[in-house]
Amino acid sequence: MRWSFAAFVVAALLGAASLGCGEGSLRSAGEECSASSQCGPGLVCDMGMDPSVCAMMGTPPPPPEPDAPPEEIIDADPNAPDAAPQPDADETPDADEPPDADETPDA
Repeated sequence: MRWSFAAFVVAALLGAASLGCGEGSLRSAGEECSASSQCGPGLVCDMGMDPSVCAMMGTPPPPPEPDAPPEEIIDADPNAPDAAPQPDADETPDADEPPDADETPDA
């Protein structure tokens, strides 16, 4: 029973060591990758390239395309008269002001 447990532990350790966690399995700049974990220190997997490669920085995404074409700007006739000014709104007294002394309050 002890031997089988010891064999299991040794097999588990060897299996973990062969998963590629060491420095020798990491890819250099310019080598193909499918995840940044495959690239060496300081490198990321640039998914913006075709095929994806290890690089110092990722390729920035392209700018979004507009939903609709820009509308044509119509310039006003420079000889046209200006619009008539609008009158100010009627001024109403502020609610915070106290009533005048000569006014009697409504009952």
